[in-house]
Amino acid sequence: MGGVISNGDVENDDTEGDDHSDEIEFENLEGFRIVEVLGSSPAARVGLRAYEEFIVAINNTLVGDLPQNIPFPDALAYTLHSPNNPNRNIQSEKQSGKKKRMNSEEHVIARNSRADKLEKIHGEHELVVWNCILLSERVVTIKLPAEGWRGPGVLGCGVKRGMLKGACEFALMVSNVKDGSSAQASGLAARDDWIVGTLHDGAFESADALEKAMKHANLSKGGTGELELLVYSLATGRVRVVEVWIGNGNEIGCEVADGLAYYLPDAAAAKAKAGASSSRYPK
Repeated sequence: MGGVISNGDVENDDTEGDDHSDEIEFENLEGFRIVEVLGSSPAARVGLRAYEEFIVAINNTLVGDLPQNIPFPDALAYTLHSPNNPNRNIQSEKQSGKKKRMNSEEHVIARNSRADKLEKIHGEHELVVWNCILLSERVVTIKLPAEGWRGPGVLGCGVKRGMLKGACEFALMVSNVKDGSSAQASGLAARDDWIVGTLHDGAFESADALEKAMKHANLSKGGTGELELLVYSLATGRVRVVEVWIGNGNEIGCEVADGLAYYLPDAAAAKAKAGASSSRYPK
């Protein structure tokens, strides 16, 4: 698609002659970033990728148009039954007595049981997904049965809401791994692995995020904590979770490098290829 969501993806009631030239750059959008994907989950079956991908629209509604603190399951329910969703089954809603007025201030799901939540979100969900490394978009459809799936969560993935801009900015290249260190034992590979975040906090959002994460882990574990890192591999093109032990001196046994010279190669190549082309989503 070249990073463009066409006007046909959004229904509107504009009259003939209205100007549709307004566009929004993808980097100015907000989304649910995929932090972790569980095996055999609905998220895994459609190929959602941790760290790299953001869900930027759900059932024809931009994530940025949803209430700020809405939990992800509530977002699925809200958009599934929204008038913006061309795939909603209005007749089914009428028959079940569940049709209701909705606005941007309400949450569809309150503090209900898991069964109640699954009942409100079961159906077919269309997600627009943005890959922040390849700078490309795709559309995936996930069908959620009424009984859900056997694992935790509704899709089997962890998400964290955030802006797309600067999504890959604070990746740290592993430049050297010390022999006998925790980093070596965990399989970190010099010049092939990038530390991009932690499983607990998601993607790094500052240059000193790794240092802060190690200090916090040490304080919470009484001096020698363990830390689950999100690591992007050039060899596989995927993110994996790596558990390391933090030793004396707040170290894990590897050196890291950042800055433009160590930018994720796939992201740098994608940026060069994209050039001046713009992505858009109709306002």
